[in-house]
Amino acid sequence: MKSWIESLPDGWTIYVWMVVGVAILIAVVIGLRWAARNAQFDEERRFRRE
Repeated sequence: MKSWIESLPDGWTIYVWMVVGVAILIAVVIGLRWAARNAQFDEERRFRRE
């Protein structure tokens, strides 16, 4: 494995960080969509008396 990593051209880590960044952005979008669908942004829900 070490020789495989050493055989990669210079600057390969930027691609790893780009993939990680895209994965984080996708997770944020999925999280925001989930929150919007489940009324997580409804401020009235928190203070409602029943």
